[in-house]
Amino acid sequence: MGNPRPRPQLLAAKLTLIREYLRLDHIGMQQLLGLRDSARVYEYEADKREPSLKTILAYSYTAKVPMIAVCDDRWSIDDFRALLGTFDISKERLKPFPPNDESPQPQDQPSRSKPVILISGTR
Repeated sequence: MGNPRPRPQLLAAKLTLIREYLRLDHIGMQQLLGLRDSARVYEYEADKREPSLKTILAYSYTAKVPMIAVCDDRWSIDDFRALLGTFDISKERLKPFPPNDESPQPQDQPSRSKPVILISGTR
C-alpha cells in the first residue's frame, strides 16, 4: 500500500506519560479528550494507531506542554517529563481549542445562505 509516512518514534511513550502525569486511567483520558471509547487511548499508547492532530493538540493542552514537544522526537523522554505542566497557554495569544465535537466558527464573517440552482425548461 505504498510507503507509510514517517511517525514520531516517541509519540506513544509521551502520550502515556501525559496520562500518567494527569493520574488518569484509559477511561478517564478518553472522557477528558472526548474520544468515542477508551480503546483509542490504549491504541495510541501501544503505537498501534496514530492520533489526529486535533487529538494531539488536546493532549498537549491537558498536560500544559507545547504541541511541538509532544510530536518532535528531538525532545527526549526525560526533557519531556520535566516539561509536563509548565506551559501556560493563558500567557500565549491563543484561545483554547474547542471540544472535539465542535469545529471552529469564524466570528468576523457573516453566515452565507446555500446557493440556489435554477433549472429552466424541460426535456
